[in-house]
Amino acid sequence: MNHTTKCIRIGLLNVGALSMLLTGFASAVGAQDAPPKARSRVQVTQKTDTILNTVIFKTPQGSIRVFLPADMRPEDAIVGTASLEPKGKNENDRASNHTLLSNYILSIATQSQTVKESVHHWNLPTDNKGDGFALVLTDASQQELARIVLSLPVLSEMGGKLPSNASPNTDRISLPVKGQAGRPLVLNLPFPSRTDDLHILVGDKEARFLVASPRIYVVESPRDILGKTNLQVKRGNLIIAEGEFRNNRISNNNTWGYVIGAVVILGLVLAVSVSKAVNDVQNGVGSAHF
Repeated sequence: MNHTTKCIRIGLLNVGALSMLLTGFASAVGAQDAPPKARSRVQVTQKTDTILNTVIFKTPQGSIRVFLPADMRPEDAIVGTASLEPKGKNENDRASNHTLLSNYILSIATQSQTVKESVHHWNLPTDNKGDGFALVLTDASQQELARIVLSLPVLSEMGGKLPSNASPNTDRISLPVKGQAGRPLVLNLPFPSRTDDLHILVGDKEARFLVASPRIYVVESPRDILGKTNLQVKRGNLIIAEGEFRNNRISNNNTWGYVIGAVVILGLVLAVSVSKAVNDVQNGVGSAHF
C-alpha cells in the first residue's frame, strides 16, 4: 500500500466517524426537542359488550384499564372504575411505575379525574353532538396522550332490550340467582349516590365493584367462591337484600391443554419404548459376546 492510498483511507475513516458523530448529536437534539406525546407513545383499545365498555391505555409504565357501563346515555350519571397494571421486572420497578401511572388524568367532556382514584363519578352532558363521548388520557401537565370515542348503545343492537337483570325505573332490589366466577354480575339496585358504603358479598367474599348506571349495577363475581352460596347487599353494616346464589366455574372450551397433555404422554411412552429397545439390544450384544 503506497502513501497516497493510505492517506485516502484514513481520510475516509475520519469522514465516516464525523458523520456518525453528527448523526448521533442530531438524534439526541431531536429527542430532546420532541414533545412529550412523541416521546411517550400511548396505545388505546376498546372492547364493548352489553354490560361493560372496557378501555385499555397502554403506556410506557404499564396499562390503565378503565371500566364504564356499556348502556350509558346522554344526561346519565354513571360510575366507572380504573385499575393499574404497572410493568416491571421486580417489585421495586412495579412500585415505581405504579406511582407514575397514578399521575395520569382521565377526562370526559369538561370533567377530569385522576387515575389514582379507582372509582370515578361522571355526569354525561345532554348536548352530545356526535355518536359518543370522548375519553381522554392526559399527563400531569395536561398534555393529551390519547383519546377514544365511547360509542353510545343502540337498543336494536342489544336485541331491543337492556342487559340481563337490568330494569330501569324501579326502586325494588332484584338479585341474580347465579353467576360465573371472575365474570361481571349485574344487579338491579337504585342508582347509588355513593358506592363506598355499598357492599355486595358472595358467600363471605366481597365482590369487586365495576360500574353503575341508572339501569345497572355491576360487580365482578369472586373467583375463589364456587358452588351454592348466598348473595348479600349491605349498606354499611345493614343487610338490605339477601338471596340464594350459585357461583359457577368458568367453562374452559380451550382444548389445547388436552392436546399438549396427550403429546407429552405420547413423548414419554416413546422415550420409554426407545430406552427399553436400546437396553434389549445392548443386552443381546453383551450376551452374544459372552
